[in-house]
Amino acid sequence: MILNTDIIKENLEILKIFLDKYPIFKDIESGDIMESSLYGIGFDSIISFMRFKKDSEKNGMNLIYNRRVSFLEVKRKIVELNENFESTQMFSNKTEKSFIGIWKNYKSIHRYLKIKNISFTPGINKSLPIIYNYLSQNKIDVGFSLDWTHYSKKLNIPELYSREMNMTKSLIDSFLEYAKEDELDIRKSNIKLLTSELKSKLSKLAVIDPGSQLKCISDHSGVTIGKYYTNLKSQINGYGFIEVRIKNNVDIESWIPYSVFEEVSRNRQDILRNLGI
Repeated sequence: MILNTDIIKENLEILKIFLDKYPIFKDIESGDIMESSLYGIGFDSIISFMRFKKDSEKNGMNLIYNRRVSFLEVKRKIVELNENFESTQMFSNKTEKSFIGIWKNYKSIHRYLKIKNISFTPGINKSLPIIYNYLSQNKIDVGFSLDWTHYSKKLNIPELYSREMNMTKSLIDSFLEYAKEDELDIRKSNIKLLTSELKSKLSKLAVIDPGSQLKCISDHSGVTIGKYYTNLKSQINGYGFIEVRIKNNVDIESWIPYSVFEEVSRNRQDILRNLGI
């Protein structure tokens, strides 16, 4: 199998679009928000790719090389990022021909990736960007799939929750700005109690009143854009997003992300507020 960089190029473009749509994730790069805070809410593949990109750049590599990559560069990078003395010596003496040979079948490369082996070479995984570009540029016939890498897995931008994520960022920024302007000394509070009570009170504020009229504003299975539905009850799902229970187009009760809807009464209140009424 001859490798190419088409998917990684596409993933980099997808990441740009994603960060424009979900600016809160830019705060991971700046360090203003913890990466762990955004894990487990449905964006793990994006965060994993962002970390891969960041770590690669930190280790002096590009995800795509627009110049020729030499074998000497590849070997030096593997040795530089390696942590196993025995395999470092082994790779320092490896010829280009023998290096290409280990990519002919999975058993050959697996011996260098298995932790228990004396030949375990963590520098290979860490040097994947430069290795992949070298193999691609030289049209090396790799004898197994690399579908576990970001070079072979296409990213998908979630179709929902941009509204919720942007509101979350706005609330966080507003709270921090309020604390700064009023010179609130957070250090004098009990962080455990503060976060616990905030979670409790925010969960109560997030309830969608039963009987509320919801207008569908996004494509989703079982509902139609522009049509109105009655909320039966609401809940917070495992990802932390609100879901509402409605009767869908075939009169079957189902849980659907609140992101699909706009609450009619809430929308009316926003309009009146903007008009100063």
